[in-house]
Amino acid sequence: GLSQHQDALGSYQQAIEAYDEALARAPDYINALNNKGLALQSLGDLQRGLSQHQDALASWQAALTEFEHSLELAPGDEYIRRRRDQLQESLDGLEYDSESSP
Repeated sequence: GLSQHQDALGSYQQAIEAYDEALARAPDYINALNNKGLALQSLGDLQRGLSQHQDALASWQAALTEFEHSLELAPGDEYIRRRRDQLQESLDGLEYDSESSP
């Protein structure tokens, strides 16, 4: 139920905070960047499912930023490139949907 969703939201927030702490110590740590991006993307997915659309959009945009930073440091990381591209396509689709709505 809802309490499980609240627990999941809390878990994602804790994970993101842990990655922030790691990145404060080592800003170019690829694994922390990638995992923070993945946690943000999953948080956005959960928020969308809870009809928290603005929060979901913000989480996905933050994930995209983390993926972009990671790819600046490791341009050959195809897994993150695919995740970034898929997320960007989804965000582009949302923008198109909101523009075409009356």
